[in-house]
Amino acid sequence: CVDQDQPIGLIDHNDGRSNGHPYYVGENIFGAGGGATAQQAVSLWAAEGANYDYATNSCSGPTCGHYTQVVWRTSIELGCAIGNCPGLQFGNAIVCDYGPGGNSGGARPY
Repeated sequence: CVDQDQPIGLIDHNDGRSNGHPYYVGENIFGAGGGATAQQAVSLWAAEGANYDYATNSCSGPTCGHYTQVVWRTSIELGCAIGNCPGLQFGNAIVCDYGPGGNSGGARPY
């Protein structure tokens, strides 16, 4: 679970996630303590919607890219996994991949 190229205990995006697909694959990662659920991850990502400004297609707060990926209108495939990773700072990792991925080309999510 630990990405050797990252600081101790952190995980990075899978650079090869689009391999074998005819499109870019987007990815959201959530780190949490024991008992973390996919519902918690998606709820946190959805809460970033408060930071998204549709008029300017930008974040008005610290981050909103997880939110825009969750609601991306052309993403039709989704796969998520929960891993118990004792070597991670948070103990668990929840990773969701979206195809086709969003947050590219300056397009709006919806």
